[in-house]
Amino acid sequence: MKIFSVANQKGGVGKTTLSTQLAFAAIEQGIKTLFIDLDTQGNATLTFAGQSQIANDDGYEGAKASRLFTAAGEDSQPIEVNETLSIIPCDNDLFDVIRGRIGTEIIDDEVLMAHFIKSVKQFDSQFELCIIDTPPALGVVLQCALAVSDIVISPLSISVYDMEGTEQLLDTVNYIRENINKNLRHGGILLMKTNTRSNIEKEAIESLKGQYGSLVLPMQLPERIAVKMAVAMGQAVWHKPRGSSHNKAAIEWKNVCDAIINNIVSH
Repeated sequence: MKIFSVANQKGGVGKTTLSTQLAFAAIEQGIKTLFIDLDTQGNATLTFAGQSQIANDDGYEGAKASRLFTAAGEDSQPIEVNETLSIIPCDNDLFDVIRGRIGTEIIDDEVLMAHFIKSVKQFDSQFELCIIDTPPALGVVLQCALAVSDIVISPLSISVYDMEGTEQLLDTVNYIRENINKNLRHGGILLMKTNTRSNIEKEAIESLKGQYGSLVLPMQLPERIAVKMAVAMGQAVWHKPRGSSHNKAAIEWKNVCDAIINNIVSH
């Protein structure tokens, strides 16, 4: 099972949109996929499970994200969405994990990480691909995702505030690779929500390429209304495109998602 994280410590850059669209691309290719939602907003859980709070319901006994950081996570079964996709939904107890707690008990980061790695690895024989949507914050939950991943990709929108934390994220990736997970590979920075008509953005992109070189992926995903509509409907952007703008978005997203999935699977 290849494990792939989508990570950026800034919210609103398109991280969950990218991770869910990658899942759509994977299942269309017939790749048996596990999706783990570590983002407490629950948008990916809403997309695939029909409600963002499903794991918080009374009587829910399936796998949920916070349990992956405990010994109980080593015997959890995800929700089967269809024959190709299963999901481990986010839940409110993730807020405690982010603070380094399980219930009222303070837990060392190393213990949380060890449980998480073991919990995720139990699915090696059940799935071909695992996609992890990470929280929009640097911290133990993001570090755990990187510690178990083969590849991480960083979506980035072009604004001063979104670009500011890029170096911190790359430092975190490098730290995890050097000290915990030598197999971790950075799959690149993917530019999201770009405005191809803006000269200021074009200059910012060139500056970013000058700073990070080939780490900035050659493809990018422009801001388009059709993407927001697809997200709202819980569908792939390329599902039954209507109109020229939607067709453009469909082609862009399908090509990018297929390229990323093929890159992951081939390594």
